[in-house]
This record gives sequence, C-alpha cells and structure tokens, in this order.
Amino acid sequence: MNLEGGRSTPYTIIVLDLDPPYGSTPFLGPLLHWHQSGVTVASDNSLKLSSNKGNIDWLAPTPPPLSGPHRYLFILYEEGKEYDSEHVKSAFGESISTFSRLRWDVDTFVEKAGLGSVVAATYFKSS
Repeated sequence: MNLEGGRSTPYTIIVLDLDPPYGSTPFLGPLLHWHQSGVTVASDNSLKLSSNKGNIDWLAPTPPPLSGPHRYLFILYEEGKEYDSEHVKSAFGESISTFSRLRWDVDTFVEKAGLGSVVAATYFKSS
C-alpha cells in the first residue's frame, strides 16, 4: 500500500527493540520503545505527529555494554474503524516504566486497540 500525501487516515507507530537484554538471549523482548497514534501523511509524504508527546514516550536506543547490536523495528499501522483510543490510554496510563515495556505483546495490543493493517515497517541496528 502506498501512503498518499494529504490522506486523512490516521496511523499509529510502534517501535520495538527485538533483542533485549542481549541479542543472544532475548528472553525479555520485545521491549516497547515508542508508541505514537494520530500520525497523518502530509502532502509532501512526510509523517506528521498529532503531538510531540507519544502515548509512550520515546526511549532512546541504549543496548547494555557487551550486548552487541540491537534491532529496532518501526511498524506503521493504519488506525482502523475499530481503533479504541480509550483502550490505548488505559493500557498506558500517565507514565510507563521500563519494566512495563518488557515482553511487550504487540499482537494482543494491536487486537485490543483495534488497529488496522501494517502499512510499512523498517528497522535499524544500534550498538
């Protein structure tokens, strides 16, 4: 699916660390690094955030010493007709600890929040 600039369809971005705490033993993963809803596409095809504050604030990539590189996955979802912003707010509360971000069950969250299809994904590695 191509993102068309100027579309009013909102999107949600979820960013996950696939390798916490160590790439060879990622038993605590994935770790949620960011969640931002209400993202739209501008006419120049850039993504526009509905606010500077995400539903989950950005947690900078900081793999522990000697862990090797970590993969950070960015997933862009369409906010479907079933999208439930109240579920999203109640799932996150006012703040979320790093511990609460561990073993993030993205599939269950996507289903309960009523998110639509994945429309794009990318990743980067960081040491």
